[in-house]
Parts: sequence; C-alpha cells; structure tokens
Amino acid sequence: MPVPIYNVIFNWFDILDTRARSQDTDYATLAVSVGNAAMFPLTQYMGTLGNGHYIPNLVFNNLPVGSFQTLFINTQVINHANGSESDVTQSVFNSATKMLNLAATAVADEIAPDVMALTTEMLSTISAELGSLIGSIIPVPLIGTAIGALAGWLIGEIGGFIDADCDGVVAAELRTLRGGDLWILTKDVQYSVQTSHVMTSPAGCNTSNYLVAWTVERVNRPFITAVKDKNGMMHLYALSTDSQICTQYAMPSAPWNPAGWQSLPGGTFSPSTPVAALVDSDNRVHLFAVGQDGCIWAAQSLAANNWTGGGWTRISSVTFSPQTVISALMDAAGLMHLFAVAQDGHVYTLATNAPSALSIGGWTAVSNGAFTQGTTVTSLLDSEGVMHVFAVGENGQVFTNFAKPGESWVTPGWVPVSAANFSQGTSIAALLDKTGVMRLFAVQDDGCVYMQMSNSFEAANTNAWALVPGGSFTIATPVSALLDDDGSIHLFAVGKDGYVYTQYTLSSGGWYTGWVQIPVGWFNQGTIISTLLDDGGVMHLFAATPAPADFDGVIPGYYNAYTAFSKPFELWGDQGGWNQVPNATLV
Repeated sequence: MPVPIYNVIFNWFDILDTRARSQDTDYATLAVSVGNAAMFPLTQYMGTLGNGHYIPNLVFNNLPVGSFQTLFINTQVINHANGSESDVTQSVFNSATKMLNLAATAVADEIAPDVMALTTEMLSTISAELGSLIGSIIPVPLIGTAIGALAGWLIGEIGGFIDADCDGVVAAELRTLRGGDLWILTKDVQYSVQTSHVMTSPAGCNTSNYLVAWTVERVNRPFITAVKDKNGMMHLYALSTDSQICTQYAMPSAPWNPAGWQSLPGGTFSPSTPVAALVDSDNRVHLFAVGQDGCIWAAQSLAANNWTGGGWTRISSVTFSPQTVISALMDAAGLMHLFAVAQDGHVYTLATNAPSALSIGGWTAVSNGAFTQGTTVTSLLDSEGVMHVFAVGENGQVFTNFAKPGESWVTPGWVPVSAANFSQGTSIAALLDKTGVMRLFAVQDDGCVYMQMSNSFEAANTNAWALVPGGSFTIATPVSALLDDDGSIHLFAVGKDGYVYTQYTLSSGGWYTGWVQIPVGWFNQGTIISTLLDDGGVMHLFAATPAPADFDGVIPGYYNAYTAFSKPFELWGDQGGWNQVPNATLV
C-alpha cells in the first residue's frame, strides 16, 4: 500500500478523584498533527461528572504517517464549570492548535529541510525547545507525559479559570511518535497507552486523579486489482480472509462467475497486501505480491482463468515491508519490469520473461535516492519505449528517473519534478495522453489535486503543478486516472464525505468545472479506486468498503468488493450506482 494510515482514538478516561469537591464539569480534547500538516482539534463537552468511567467520542481517522514523519498527539481533560460551552470549546481549540503548531515549529527548527528522520537525541532537544516556547521546560521528553509545565501553560492559554470553583486542567499529555516506530508499535494492529494524571489543587479543592487511555490503530485498506485479458474478460484480485489471494472474473455486461471468488493455490499474505497483475501475449496472467516473509512472490496462470497446477514462487532476496506496492509494466518486447521500495529505502527493479517469469539480471537498485518504506513507485512507458518511474521523496517533492529497457538508469539519478509539497505516502497517478504527453496527478498538502505534464522528465521541470479545478480531499488521498477511447482523461478519488468523485477533461482539452459525485457508495478515506476500460469503451471502477458488522457474522475490519460502471460523460447513477461483486470478504 501507500505509506500506512492510522486512526488515533481518545478511548476513555476514569475519574478516581475529582478536582472539585464532588463533581467536575469536564471537556475532553484530542488534537493530532502529522509533521506540519494542519489538523483541527476535537473537543467534546462531557457534562457534570463524579468518579467513574467515561468515553469521549473523539477520533481522527485515516492519517498517513511515513516512516520519517512525526505524529503529534495531544489529549486534554479540562474541568471548567464557568463560561459558556461554546466559549470554553473555542478556547480549548485555540490552545491545542497553538500547541501543535509550536511542536511542529520545534521539529522544523531542529532538523534540516531535506532531512526528515528524527533521532531520540533530536526528540530530547525538541522537547526542551518546545518547553522554552511555552514558557517552561517540560520535565520529560515529548514521548512522555507532559503534565506540570504543560498544564500551567494551558491554564494561561485557555483563561477564565477561577480557583475558588476548582476549575483547572485535570489531565494533559503531549506525545510524539516517529512513523517508523509507529509501524513497529502497531504490529498487532493497535498501540494503546494509559497514563495517570494526578494534579494538585488550590486549598478547598481535591487533588484530582484521572486515568486516560488513547489508542493508535493501523488501518487495513484492501486493494482490488483489475486487469483485462486478450479476450476482453475482466479479472479481479484481492486478499481474502484466509490470507490467500482470491480472484473473480466476468465479461462486461455479464454476471460475475457464479462460483464466486476463488482462492489461488499456495501463498500466504498479510492483510491489505496489494497485488500487481500483467497479462502477457499468450493471455497468461502474472501476479506479484509481497509475502509474509517480506519477499516478493509471483504466480502465473496456465491460461487467463486457469490457475490449476500453479502456485507461488519467491522471486526476490531483497526484503520489502508488508503492504508494499509493486508497480509493474510490460515493455514493447514483452519483458515485464517490477519496481518497489525495499526496507533499505531504495527503489529496486527486476526484469522478467513473461512466459517463464524467470529473472533477467536479478534485482538492482534504481540509481541513488532513499524513500520512506511503503512509498508507492509509479511506472510509465512513454511513446518512445522509455520507462519512467515517479515517487514522493523524503522532502515532499516528486522525484523521477528513466531508462530504456535493458539499459542502465540515468545518472545522476533521481531528479525532482519541479517544486511542490506532497506528504509522504502520497501516490502519484500517471498516464500517457492521446498526444503522447506524460501526465502526473496527486493531492498536495492543501487537499487539492494538481497535475504536472511533460513530453520528457529527463531533467527538472520548471513548470509549476497546475490545479485541477474543484474538489477538496484529505491529504495523501490516492487519485486514479483513466484515459477513455476518445482521449479524455478521467480522475477518481474518495472525498471527505466518503463518496467517490470524478473529474474529467472536455473535448476542448480543458477540465470540467468541478468534481462530480458518483452516487450511492460510501468508502473509507484513503480507499484506492481501481479502474478498467473494457473493449466497448465502458469505464469500470472497483473498490473495497467495510462490511456491515452483521453481514453473515463478519466482524468489523473486513471488507466487501463493489463495482460501478458508466460510459464516458454519462451519469453514473443511471447505471445503478455501486453494486457488490458477490461472495467474498476481503482484508
């Protein structure tokens, strides 16, 4: 997958002793940010509470965190019986926003602009600098609980505290987690923290005692791969709940295989493992995926729908992180080329013979350059037969390299594709338009989709990234691109409301006035939309959406496959919207 995404949840807090004599009037706040990306704090009025167990409804969903990025987490519980709810909520919002901005400033001041990695020593220095910014040194590193100085600073920022009424901070915490550490901490899906907060109070008030729990959970994002064989049949591949790759197929406008999704023999894979697929000249399907051992495995069908007697073969000694995207293309001579970011942060490539899947020359690094583990590499073959690869670097710029099949990758190596700010984990969509121009699409840190285009990316491009009009998306939202038979470009992405939106170019070459909602379906943020154009010129979309908790007894965290189709420029809703591809649950 692209760089992992996480949910941050304020699970609960226990009041063991109130600050006021009998009851506290509490507000709970959760604020997070990734690097210097702006996030809005969430605050919930909890009411008048005595000792007991309480659950705030506070969660940030689908946050992409690269291994070299920093996740800031701030939890607060404020006892504030004075002032209106709206005034208190706004004050808490302002203080939490300022705190995260200060933390991001401290990080930016500590490290060079082109170095994103944070060491333990850097974190300690940042802690001291942040403490200085808020007026008092925080007594422990940012990775620990920050009570004393932090609580005092919050009181000054929020204001309106009247000691006689025992108002005050009863729990406050600020932590940082490096993305690389977070991946390890969430190896069992969740990383949960409980912290004790004992706060002294003025005379006449109690010494409050609160226990606060929060969780960071890694989010699975099932990925459905779609390919079309030489006969026009559509094939889907995804990971089923038995940890095996499964497949479903159908001709356009015909029912899906009544036998349902079928597991391919052999091979065990981790949840959300993406599959790369290519169809060779003999109509054989070749699949590639990272196994649970971190190596890349390949499977080859005997014919388009015949996997009997096959199985999975390990084809790499280089190791990759789970959920790594493998980009695959086939050159004009029928040789398959694979690209992926390994655990050492370098992009590796392999050339294989399509009929036999035998490697040609083994895995080699694509020049220099280091990328966050999990970074998606996008590959594209231009009209001259030159291979181009694109990926977001550690400094947030898109980098590219190129080579002719069978030749060495160019030196000095990876070069930036003009200046732009993308979060680590952003996927680059690429296609060759009808005139042979390469076009790139991605969501920048402002939440808008931008496009870059060139006949050649052999040197740094001085053209700015152009805004694709309309639309506002979550940072690092994957964008899918499709070229129809008439040469119009169609883009697809999941909006902030969970609906899939599309944007497209007109016959004049310009973009439509804005993004159009594809009705009925609902998907998680970060869902990748797979696209396919059938032989009749109809566009097909495929995506996984969470299965209902009561769907055949399926537990939360499992997904169903859905599809939608439409001819270019027709209304998607007129085709029935999103329909389930039956008989499978995905992970």
